[in-house]
Amino acid sequence: MNIRTSSHQVMPDIMVMGSKHKNNMLIVPTDSTLDIGIVKTHIYVASGAFMKGDTVQINLKESYTNKEPIRYPYYSLTNRDINLYELNFDYYVSLKTPTAKTFSRYEMTSRMKQWKNPATLDDVCKNIVFTVDSLYKRNLLSKDFRSEKIMEANVLKASSHLGKAFVEKTTINVDSLLTSLQNVTYVENDFLHNSILGALNYKYFFNRKKYAKSSELYDVIRTKDTLLKPEFKSAILDRLLTRIYASERPLFNGYLDKFRVDIPNSSKYMNKYSKLLAEEESDKKNNAILKNSTGKLLASKNKNTFNFNNILKKEEGKVILVDFWASWCAPCRMEMPAIKSLGQEIDTAKFAIFSISIDKSMVLWEKASKQEGIDQKTHNYLLMDADNSKLIKDFKIKTIPRYVLFDKKGELIDANAPRPSELGFKTILNNLLKQ
Repeated sequence: MNIRTSSHQVMPDIMVMGSKHKNNMLIVPTDSTLDIGIVKTHIYVASGAFMKGDTVQINLKESYTNKEPIRYPYYSLTNRDINLYELNFDYYVSLKTPTAKTFSRYEMTSRMKQWKNPATLDDVCKNIVFTVDSLYKRNLLSKDFRSEKIMEANVLKASSHLGKAFVEKTTINVDSLLTSLQNVTYVENDFLHNSILGALNYKYFFNRKKYAKSSELYDVIRTKDTLLKPEFKSAILDRLLTRIYASERPLFNGYLDKFRVDIPNSSKYMNKYSKLLAEEESDKKNNAILKNSTGKLLASKNKNTFNFNNILKKEEGKVILVDFWASWCAPCRMEMPAIKSLGQEIDTAKFAIFSISIDKSMVLWEKASKQEGIDQKTHNYLLMDADNSKLIKDFKIKTIPRYVLFDKKGELIDANAPRPSELGFKTILNNLLKQ
C-alpha cells in the first residue's frame, strides 16, 4: 500500500499487510489525514481518504474478471458513520469494467490490451455513469457525489482523447477544452488537475516528443496562459510546485519564491512547504552528524551509537539475523511481517534480529521504523553514512534487501541468506537453532 500521512508529504510511504505477509493489522501514525492507495500492478488502482483516529477495515471482494477473477479492496470504518457506497464507489464500478483511475493509468500501455476482456474508453465511461445513476436512484449516493463522478467520466474521456492527440500529433480545440474543464466546484479534484495539466502540455508543447517538465509548465502558466481561472491557477501551480520539489529539487526554492508572488492567497498553501523545508533542514543537520560517524550504528531506542562487532559479540550464544533495509525499499518492507513473526515465534534467549537501515535520511528512517513497529526495539539501527561504511563493503552489499546469518558463536554462516518469507530460510534457521 502507498500511504500518505500528511498534506505536505511528497512521496508516499510503502507498507504491506495481508495473510500472505502474516500481517493483518497496521497502526499508522498521522497528524490529521491518511490517504491509502492500493496498486495491483497492471490490474487496478484503488484509493481511500481517512481521518486521524479512524479504524479502517480492508476486505478483498471479487470484482470483474480478467484472465482470472480479481479481488478488489473494499473499505469500511468501525469508529464512525460514513457512506460506504461513496467510499467504495470504485469497487462498484469495478464489477463491470476497470475504474477511471485504473484505465487512465494503464490505457497507454500494452498491458490492458493483453487482458481477456479489454475494456474500451466508452465502456468505462458508460459504466461509471450507469453505476452512479443506479446507486443515486436508490438514494445511496448524494447529489453532489453523483455530479462529481459524472464530471470525472467526462474528464476521463477528454483526457484520453487529448493524450492520443498529443502522441499522434493530431489537432483538437484545446482552448475550448480548457475552458470547459474549469468548474470551480471541483477545483480541488486531483483527476481534474491532471486533465488540465495534460491540456496545457498539449497547448504549449505540442511539438515535443515528450511531456514538458513541471518547471516548464509552471513558467508558461505564469507568463503566457490567460485561460486559467484564478482558483485553478492557484491549485495547478501548487500541484506543479510539489512536482518540482520531487523531481527538480535544485529549482524548488526559486519557484517557491515565484509562487509567493504569483498567488495572492499563497499563505493557504505555504504550511506544507514550510514543513517540507523544516524536515529537509533537520536532515541536513543530521547528515553532518552521520558523516562524522561513518560506519557506526545509531539506535532508534536511545540514540546511542554502537560498533557492529561489539553488538554481535554481546549477543553471542544466539543465532543472529541481520536485515539490511531502507524506508524506500518496497521488497524490504514486504519482508517485515515475516521477520516480526520470527521474532515473536522464537525465544529471544536463542535468537536476535538486527535491523540495519541504510537510509540517507534520519527523518525517513525514524518514520518508517515507527510505522513498522520496530522503533523501540533494542537492535533497530541506522547505519551512519552507509555508502562509505566498512560494513557495506565487507558484506559486498550492492542491493537490498540483504539478509545475513550468524551462528551462536558469532561466526558468519550466510552473507546472502534467503528472504525470511521463503521456505528455505526456516530450514536454515531451525538447523542453526538446534546446534
